[in-house]
Amino acid sequence: MQPPACLMFHFIMFLVQQVGAKKHHITGEPMPHHSFQAPMEVATLLDDWVVSGASYFARDSLLLHPGVPSLAGFAWHAQPVLTEKFEVTLLLRFQNTSQGSRPPSDQHIAFWYVSENISDVYKERNILDSKDWQAGLHRQGFTLAGSKAKFVGFGVVLSPAAGPSKKPLVSYLRNADSRELSQMHDLPAKNAREIDFLNTGHPVKLRIRVRPTGIEGHIRLKPHSDWMECFETDTQVVLHKGGYIGMTGFSGSIEESADGASPDAVNVQEFQVKNFDSTSIGEAMTDMDQFTQKTYQDLLEHERFADQHEQTVQIESLIDKIDDYLSLNEPAEMRLVQQVHALTTRVDRLADSCRSLEQETHVLLKTSGNFMNHSKAVNLMKREIEGLKTVLTKHSKMGEEKLTDMEKNIRIIKEHHKKKRHHTMKFTDLNTAGLERSVRLRSEHHTFVLFIYMGVASGTGMLLWRRLVQYEKKHFI
Repeated sequence: MQPPACLMFHFIMFLVQQVGAKKHHITGEPMPHHSFQAPMEVATLLDDWVVSGASYFARDSLLLHPGVPSLAGFAWHAQPVLTEKFEVTLLLRFQNTSQGSRPPSDQHIAFWYVSENISDVYKERNILDSKDWQAGLHRQGFTLAGSKAKFVGFGVVLSPAAGPSKKPLVSYLRNADSRELSQMHDLPAKNAREIDFLNTGHPVKLRIRVRPTGIEGHIRLKPHSDWMECFETDTQVVLHKGGYIGMTGFSGSIEESADGASPDAVNVQEFQVKNFDSTSIGEAMTDMDQFTQKTYQDLLEHERFADQHEQTVQIESLIDKIDDYLSLNEPAEMRLVQQVHALTTRVDRLADSCRSLEQETHVLLKTSGNFMNHSKAVNLMKREIEGLKTVLTKHSKMGEEKLTDMEKNIRIIKEHHKKKRHHTMKFTDLNTAGLERSVRLRSEHHTFVLFIYMGVASGTGMLLWRRLVQYEKKHFI
C-alpha cells in the first residue's frame, strides 16, 4: 500500500473512531505490523520481527522452540508500541510426543514488554562465536527464560512444571532496572497461579491488557470456555509508550531430560495486538514518510480544535493528501480497468465456444429423434471403431496365412523335383516363378481392395458430415 493510501485508510479509521468512540474502547484498533496469524507471510513478518535461536516462522504458526532440551527461542519486534493502552492476545499450542513424561522444571515460555529495544542489543553473531548457545546468551545477559534478566517493564511467564508442585504455573514479573532477576530464584514468581494449560487438548489463549493504571492477565483453556484470571496488578513500574514486545522460551536443561523429563514443543498460532487509545497512532507506519506519520498523529491528538482556522488547516491538509492519492493511483486504476476489460472479452469468447460445443454435442448425440446420453454415444463409437479394426485385422491375417501356405507348397515342390532332370527342373522353375508372380499380384490385389474399402468408408463419412452440417444450418442456425 502506498503512503497516501495508508493515510486515507487511517483517516477513515479516525472518522469511525470519532463517530463510535465507545465501540473503539471496547474492541480496539488492530496493529497489523505487531500481529500475525495463519497463513503467515514470512517475508513480510521478517521485516518487523527478529527471530533467532530455535524459533522460526512456518506457514501456519511461529515455532518458539521444538520439544528438544537445551534450546532457546527468541522472537522480538523491532518497532516500538506507540500507545499506553493496548491488548495482546496469544494463541499457544503445547505438544509433547513422549507419553507419560513430565516437562522439565526449568522450561519457561514468556511474553515481555520492556523499554529497551531487545532486538537491537541481541547479537546473534557473538552467540555463534561462543562455545555453545547458552554460554553466548549468558554472556549478553539473556539468562531469564531466554531474555534479559535486567530490564524495565514486565513479563508473563508460563512454566509447564515449575516449583515444588511440578504443576503448570503462570507468573507475572516486573522490574525497574534496580536488580538483575534470576531464573533460579525469581521463577516461578511468588504470585504465580496454578493453571493446567497443558492437558486441554486445544490451543490455549492468553490475553494481556495494559493500561496506565494497571495490567491484567487472563487465560482461556478451551475455545468456548470462560476466561480465567491469571493476575491483576497496579502499575508500580512506570510504563511509557514506546516499549518493545517480544517472546522468548527455554526448553529445559539437559540434566532435567536425563532424569526422564521431556520438554513440550511450543507453537504460537496467533499473535494479535490492539490499540485502545483513540489519540495514539499505535505503531509506526513503516511504509510511510515521517511527514505523513506526523500529520496523522496530529490528527489523532486533536480531538477538539481551538478554532475554525485550525480545523481549516487540518481539512486542507487532508484534501491535499487525498489529491495525492488519486493522482498516484490513477495509472494503476486504468491498468486495472484494462485488465478487467480483457478478462471480460476472454470470458465472452469462452461462453460463445461453450454454446457452439453444446449445439454440436446435441447434433452428434441425436438418433431417431431422441438424444442419447454421453456414455451411450461413446460406447457406440467405440464399438464401430472396434468392428472396423476387427475386419481389417481378419483380412490381413487371412492374406498372411495364404502366403505362408503357398510358400510352404513351393518349398515342398522344389524338394520333390530336385533330383529330376535339368529341363524338368527348368520347367518347374518357370512355373514356380509364374506362381510367385501370381501370388504377388494377388497380394497387391488384396491391398488395392483394402484401400478401396477405406476410401469408400472415408467418402461415406464425409457425406454424412456434410449432411449433418446442412442439417445443423437448417435447424439450429
